[in-house]
Order: sequence, then structure tokens, then C-alpha cells
Amino acid sequence: MPERRHPSRRPASDPGVPYAAAVPLSPGTAVVRGAPSPAPMPMTADAETS
Repeated sequence: MPERRHPSRRPASDPGVPYAAAVPLSPGTAVVRGAPSPAPMPMTADAETS
């Protein structure tokens, strides 16, 4: 249960996109999220903080 909620809570902006898919699509996901960080590292950190 908690494992499923963890990845679901990270990509809150992309409920239809799983965390695993958001990792390789960081540049595309960042645009969808509207985040100013095109890098995968900051993008992931931002999602984790959110």
C-alpha cells in the first residue's frame, strides 16, 4: 500500500504518468509540470519535496 502511494504522490502533477515513466521523461514531464528545471535531478527533487 505505502509503496503504491509513494510513487503516486511524487508525480502529483502527472497522475496518469507513473514515477517510473516520469524518470526517463524528465524533460517532457518538466514541461508538462511547468517546472523551470529541465534537468531530471532537480525535477525529481522538486516532485519529492512536493
